[in-house]
Amino acid sequence: MATHEPFSGTELLDAPPAKAFAFLTDLDALSKVVPGMVSATRTGPDSVLCQVKPGFSFIRTTLKMTFTLVEKRPDEHVTIRVDATGIGTAFSVETKMDLVPHGTGTQMAWTATIVKMSGLVSAVGTTIIRAAGDQVIKDGFAALRKAMAN
Repeated sequence: MATHEPFSGTELLDAPPAKAFAFLTDLDALSKVVPGMVSATRTGPDSVLCQVKPGFSFIRTTLKMTFTLVEKRPDEHVTIRVDATGIGTAFSVETKMDLVPHGTGTQMAWTATIVKMSGLVSAVGTTIIRAAGDQVIKDGFAALRKAMAN
């Protein structure tokens, strides 16, 4: 597997840290903002299994994605691991999010690291993976902001 640089950034959320934390740790609510979501089923107190139809030309199958809350410190930190499988492909991504007050909202510094990639997706070049990841992240944060505003 090629080594992929982590994705990272800082997002400003129009909600105080307690509300942002509550949303990020509510896997039922969070699953609704996943781009390409088809269905979601709670599998435990800290996990949800989602069926996702990604909009990538290099992944034409529906993926089974398990979202697991790995670590949470109220109002300040959340770590979520996503394990995805589909026909001939598998990958895992771990995302760490740190929340700090910013005016009346929250500044979230985040890092998403691909920790495993196998099958057909591992043959895809890093440039394509980076572009696809950037698009999912952009769409995901847009949906997150919209959902948190309601």
